[in-house]
Amino acid sequence: MKKRISVLLALLFILSLAAGCMGNVVDPNPGGSSPAGPGSTDGGGGSTDDPNGPPDPGRQLPPMTEDHITLTYATWDDIEMAEKLAEYFTKKYPNINVDVIWPGGTGTYMNALLTMAANGELPDVWQSLEIATPINNGWYYDMTEFWNNDPDTDLYLSSLHDSLTIDGRRVMQVVGEYLPEVAFLDRAVFRRLNVPMPDFNWTYEEMIQLIRDMTRPDQNIFGYNFMGGAGPITVAPIVLNDALSEFGWDGENYNLAGGWADAVNLTAEFMQNGNQAIYGDETWLEASGGHAWPGDSGLIAMQLDAWWTYNNIYMKSGAIERGIEMIPYVMPRGANASTNRKPAFLDYVSISAGTKHPREAYELLKWMSFCKEAWMTVRIPYFPLLTDDAGNRIYDVPNCFPLIDDDEVWNGFRGLFISAAEDEFKAAALDAFMQLAREPVPLGSRGIPGFAQWLTEVYFESEWNGVIGVEAAVFQGVLNAHDAVAELEEKGRQYYLEMMDVFYMVYGRP
Repeated sequence: MKKRISVLLALLFILSLAAGCMGNVVDPNPGGSSPAGPGSTDGGGGSTDDPNGPPDPGRQLPPMTEDHITLTYATWDDIEMAEKLAEYFTKKYPNINVDVIWPGGTGTYMNALLTMAANGELPDVWQSLEIATPINNGWYYDMTEFWNNDPDTDLYLSSLHDSLTIDGRRVMQVVGEYLPEVAFLDRAVFRRLNVPMPDFNWTYEEMIQLIRDMTRPDQNIFGYNFMGGAGPITVAPIVLNDALSEFGWDGENYNLAGGWADAVNLTAEFMQNGNQAIYGDETWLEASGGHAWPGDSGLIAMQLDAWWTYNNIYMKSGAIERGIEMIPYVMPRGANASTNRKPAFLDYVSISAGTKHPREAYELLKWMSFCKEAWMTVRIPYFPLLTDDAGNRIYDVPNCFPLIDDDEVWNGFRGLFISAAEDEFKAAALDAFMQLAREPVPLGSRGIPGFAQWLTEVYFESEWNGVIGVEAAVFQGVLNAHDAVAELEEKGRQYYLEMMDVFYMVYGRP
């Protein structure tokens, strides 16, 4: 197994002095009225009526510089919101200019950052799509001291704290954007089949039974379809094991014996029995009359997918006019689970090891991700207002969820879903979603060292009884998933330890 270790240059970390995110709240529209939008407020965190009480005087950040400086921020998505957040950050701190950089979309973003880093231009704060490149190239600034002395971090969603530290001690990256994995249930299909919608706090076992029950070949109805990363194979090991990440990850090892192995075998069964709508499959093409994508066909009971599909497809006229009525449900919990942990698309954000202004960069990182003031004065007011070049609203519904457990923020966020107020059931569904979606956990490539290499080289590219890829071997009937557990877990642990060796070689041991 190859270890690709970049040469780490000696970096001088210059700690400047700085002020906290929850300081004086800026007027969201200086010189005029506040932007129209639910949740607009003048209230910032740390006030005397904060339910968490006043900040601990023993935990505070140093003041920020008064020098005129420029910080750079790189993102691969949502450039309009990033620019609006940067605009208001500069209004709050007039001596700090923020340049928002869009190096490219998901296909080119990490390579673009590599080029920028090679030229000595890695942004002060940057979003990341995976963990291996920053580790190998020494990009992370250790923000542990800032994090531990910042009272605002007490509001950070509790399930995310476990995924902050790569080595169990140092905070190198934090979740900067949260998009839930969602089970969209088509109420129109449930009505058509005269089946009641399940409880909002449903279980994984109930979902599996519904997939079976809602499959009606005589009416061309399929139990489910899923987008990669949102199917039972991803969901089960997390919700059944109270795991920290994919494949039952507990921080050092994968747990594949229960949830994962059963889910792979079950998926093979669903594919063979026609419970799953498979794009391009002859059964699907015949049943749908050649419809391209199952998720907007009106022929599936549930679409297991990403939150962005709500805004991009199910809120658009095309799906609505076809009678599709998708209701967002949180991914189900395990019947014996002790938590409500759910898989989610979580995008991390970090500070550059080479920044000249680490304290100010930390404040920018907070502002662009979980800062309460930024949510209340920028994100919530502007979700309904931002438009593209053609004047169309970018967000029919918000694209990402709050990262802090604060009722004022969540209530303001919930208020953006105005159309649901016209339908009592939809309103109740969204209320439940907001309450049950506060324990997200990341997918593997974002937070598990060695995950991407293990997934590629072992899970998808190694041979299993003459078939390449463990899932493909199970689906083709030459392997029982339980027989692959021991080897996958052992090699997963090996890849993790090798990447941690790289991490300690680059960053040293604490």
